[in-house]
Amino acid sequence: MEGQYFNLLTHSITGAARPSVVTLRSVLQDIKNLRFETCKGKPGFMKAFMTDPRVISHVDGIIKLELETGALDALYADTRRAQLLEWLGDYYYIQLTKISNLDTSTQNHLIQLHAAYIVFSHILPTIFQDGIWVNRDTFKQFKERAASLEHPLLLLPNHQSHIDYIIIHFLYVLSSLETPLVIAGENLNVPIFGPILKRFGAIFIKRRFTDADFWYKPSMKRLLSEKLKSNPQVELFIEGTRSRNGKLMLPKTGFVQLIQESLNGRDAYVQPISLVYEKPYEFHDYLVELNGMDKRQESFSSILSSGLNLLVLKKSPNFGKLVINFDNAFLTLNAQTNIQDLCNMTMQRIHQIGYITEISIVGMALTTLFYRDVHVKKISKLDTCSVVKQLTELLIQKTSTNDHLFSILNMDDETLMQTISSLLRRFLDKHILITDDAYIILEETSLVYFKNSLLSHFVSEMFLIKTKNHYPTLDILKRLFNFEFLTSLIDEQTEIHPEYIPLFGKLLDPFIESYEIVLKNLRGVYATSFKTWLHLLYASSPNVTYKESMNKSNLLYAIYTLQYLGLVKITKVKNIEVVDEQGLLLFQNYLHSLKLGQPPQQEGSVARRVLQIKSKI
Repeated sequence: MEGQYFNLLTHSITGAARPSVVTLRSVLQDIKNLRFETCKGKPGFMKAFMTDPRVISHVDGIIKLELETGALDALYADTRRAQLLEWLGDYYYIQLTKISNLDTSTQNHLIQLHAAYIVFSHILPTIFQDGIWVNRDTFKQFKERAASLEHPLLLLPNHQSHIDYIIIHFLYVLSSLETPLVIAGENLNVPIFGPILKRFGAIFIKRRFTDADFWYKPSMKRLLSEKLKSNPQVELFIEGTRSRNGKLMLPKTGFVQLIQESLNGRDAYVQPISLVYEKPYEFHDYLVELNGMDKRQESFSSILSSGLNLLVLKKSPNFGKLVINFDNAFLTLNAQTNIQDLCNMTMQRIHQIGYITEISIVGMALTTLFYRDVHVKKISKLDTCSVVKQLTELLIQKTSTNDHLFSILNMDDETLMQTISSLLRRFLDKHILITDDAYIILEETSLVYFKNSLLSHFVSEMFLIKTKNHYPTLDILKRLFNFEFLTSLIDEQTEIHPEYIPLFGKLLDPFIESYEIVLKNLRGVYATSFKTWLHLLYASSPNVTYKESMNKSNLLYAIYTLQYLGLVKITKVKNIEVVDEQGLLLFQNYLHSLKLGQPPQQEGSVARRVLQIKSKI
């Protein structure tokens, strides 16, 4: 990879050796150069709070109620109003201090940043023993563009691992750039580490918020508006959460919308960034979730334990390499920008610049053969080589960052078998057994992450084969899977060759079966929480064709789509209530016939229902 990429763990963009220690001189220089640029702090917050029309309206409502009930004498109404405003202001200011460091920019913590850099300069090589590779040209172009900006910049990477938070900061510190603010989920605001992350620019947010969340949204807008004046770069993971199953996910638009409103009419720029792991650090945890069990919650003890293992014991399997690509141009965000269109375009750009890993090709090849041969777990090495070459040839046609793939096409079968076996030993040694002439799949779910990381490249083939190029059926599936796939990438002009059918003909089936599972097991349910329903589902051990179809992410996407169809209702406490039993049966029969390759049942009725889904295409 030398030449096109530089290894972040060994070299800077200029090729110079990376800094290895923070010297006393550098620390003293940091102290000398500290810039105490701040938000307006509590006085500014209180002034804005006490003059906000929504706040005044709420307080006046309380005063009115107290006067009507006799709990308050009219003589003390003004005093009571001032008390309420001050009390509420103190309360919401404290809430903001819990999610963000309000008074300083990240430049005020250069010493801590450099200390963290030293820690991670020892940890990251333990995890990524094959390096962290950054596209040399596109990062250089990014730095040049960013240096001359007069407007805020929004960094929008995809999200595959908690390591993502660290990597961009690590790259910025190494490149002598002021680190960006980072929008992070409130689940990471754990004791000890939460306050440290806040000093490094983290702003912890609720996963979901609406206009009904009193003062939360206005507070966040004011906070961001002030933060963007002193630190004009913000990092936000556009998918909203980590992809547990390897797929690029539908973008979450809520917080991008909030940033647009926080700009108060100013322009901003958007930088799409692709992060591709050969194997994510949380792979084992993801495998647990893919098999239907609850995810492990982040905690101080789990973070500390992982950190000590990596830093002191140097104990970690090899997760291969991480490859970072910056898009070669900014997108524009202003008051007139359609946020959904901007986010969709960002995901398309991330898809286009994404690096293709060899282990993902091998994972997809084994999965397609496993599905094609009706779950025969013993896969011929020669068959695997043939499919790997077919997939590689197609990926070279579809992608631009693919120079490293040409070597696969030039290998003879013996060399390629050795290469595939080497990759499987490195990344899937406990899940795939290697014999003299075959690969034996011990755990089929272990292949899902790698296979899914390539699905966006073949989304046209998957959908066109399944619908037999019939436009009404294609339109239905595009809408049903809006939450599951980047269906905007489907090119209806894609030519389907006969050899594509064995490769891609069954790749959509596990996702269709996830719908079938939900539709079948929700019928007869009056109201239950998603978590309870899911536990009961797994406890019942339903008979499924594809183990992948029991993936919790697939099931959740299906339920959200059914909500848009008006077949179920999801309350604020995440209770699921069935609204239309007949509608569930209609869709279950339709999808089952489609999965079996039979003429779809009652397509007209299904089409009319699907039109209710707000299109994100």
